[in-house]
Amino acid sequence: MKAADLLVHASHWEGMPNVVLEAMAAGLPVVATAVEGTDELVVPGRTGWLVPPREPRALASAVVAAASGARGQGRAGRRRGEEEYSIRRMVARYERLWSGVLGFEAG
Repeated sequence: MKAADLLVHASHWEGMPNVVLEAMAAGLPVVATAVEGTDELVVPGRTGWLVPPREPRALASAVVAAASGARGQGRAGRRRGEEEYSIRRMVARYERLWSGVLGFEAG
């Protein structure tokens, strides 16, 4: 990813795409389809672009816009990744989730 200027992720379906998180960690702006998981990571207009799946013209337009200079969005994506998806934060979220599933209060 060091040589990349942006990430284009054109999935028709996703879970939580690690490659999008990796791109954000690398400070790359992201152009992606607005599918489950990806739409939770990318904030349109702030950390990248989301386009409807199976719409190649919208994807192409977003890629052109991103290629025109979107380093600020890449930096914002990196900050979002550090703030929202750090190991500490994710562990705390899983603890709350599983405590709730098991009927315990998370501490």
